Amino acid sequence: MLKEGGPMAKGRKFPEGVVIEKGARVYPGAKLGAGVKVGAFSQVFPRTVVGEGCVIEPYCLVGLPVPGRRENTVIGKGSLIRSGSVIYAGVVAGPNLRTGHHCVIREGTRLGENVLVGSHVVIDGCAFIGARVSLQTGAYVTRNTVIEDEVFFGPYAATTNDRYMRPGAELKGPRIGASARVGSQAVILPGITVGEGSVIGAGALVNRDTGPGETVAGVPARALIKQ
Repeated sequence: MLKEGGPMAKGRKFPEGVVIEKGARVYPGAKLGAGVKVGAFSQVFPRTVVGEGCVIEPYCLVGLPVPGRRENTVIGKGSLIRSGSVIYAGVVAGPNLRTGHHCVIREGTRLGENVLVGSHVVIDGCAFIGARVSLQTGAYVTRNTVIEDEVFFGPYAATTNDRYMRPGAELKGPRIGASARVGSQAVILPGITVGEGSVIGAGALVNRDTGPGETVAGVPARALIKQ
């Protein structure tokens, strides 16, 4: 079923229950599962697979091509992509991804199931985001960062990956262990390992590895509790 299909949808066959609103574009080579809704003026680019039951709200770009790269984009079933979001080609997201408004997920990123990517979050490419991770409003996840399962990453918290801030330097993002909690506006420096179950206080500057279950806070971050 089509509802007010845009010019790139008319005359094509889609699975049962698909809705493509006026002004939306689903390019040839994109695949939509049953019950998918593509909102007005959104674009779903070639080599993109959108799982059944997904909702893409208006003014989204899904599978946005990257010059010089030809990669498939996968959005897992039951996902909700809110208006203004941009998902680049080569992103693979598990089921039930939830985004806020105006987030950016760059190429090469992998996301597990039931991930929340809040409004204005930027994931800057080639990052790994585990299952049931919550990235709150305005968070910044730099390239080559690894965030394991069930991490909470607070509003406007940030990872970094460039120790020397000069051209040609190796980019090495942090690794954040499973079930860690990162407070609002905390900054984690390049190559740091945040231990499983660690707690990072709001506004902390993390310039050393933290152990499992350790709680740190301050600038620079210092241990408050060790388990």
